[in-house]
Amino acid sequence: MEQKQEEKWLTPKEATKVLGVSISTLYKRMSAREIPYYKEVRKCFFKQSELEAYALNQRQRIPTLAELEQEAAAELLKGKYNTKS
Repeated sequence: MEQKQEEKWLTPKEATKVLGVSISTLYKRMSAREIPYYKEVRKCFFKQSELEAYALNQRQRIPTLAELEQEAAAELLKGKYNTKS
């Protein structure tokens, strides 16, 4: 039988370590409702799985120089053969 793993809850301080941001950045993102969080009385908590998903979505892949050159060449060829006369 499969056991359901219990969700890990994090404090704001722990959340900053997962996201690699300062506490002020964390609170700014919470205020802007960019980060999912839960509030109980006057304390905020975060689900680790939701923060990890958020962090993964915030990453941006930077293309390599070869990829940029290939894309530029394709655009140049596209423009060369699609000119209107």
